[in-house]
Amino acid sequence: MPQYFTGPPKCPKCKKVAEYDITSDDNCKGNEGRPYYKCNDGECTYPFFVFDDERGIVGTNPPCDCGRPTRRVISTVEQGLLKSSFFCATGVCRPNDLRNLHDKFHRDDLQELIQKGHV
Repeated sequence: MPQYFTGPPKCPKCKKVAEYDITSDDNCKGNEGRPYYKCNDGECTYPFFVFDDERGIVGTNPPCDCGRPTRRVISTVEQGLLKSSFFCATGVCRPNDLRNLHDKFHRDDLQELIQKGHV
């Protein structure tokens, strides 16, 4: 799986280097085995979390307010439906207007969307 970052990113708030990890095999949003970075500073209140792959980053995504690409991710699971939202691909900012651009789809469609790299 190609990596998105060339090195560990820093948390935009506390400026500490984010820690690398891999999602667990029981992830309910179809993210099992995906590499990611997160801020583990117990005093930092910024929810810095960003995947370290190119999944969900496609040319048809809306651009982020900061000018960087956006990533479409599964944001919630509601009554058998999955909801996707767009977030800054680098995790640097939290564009609130993009979080409202989402759609819902059936869990049965998840594997096809993952294979196409759309989520």
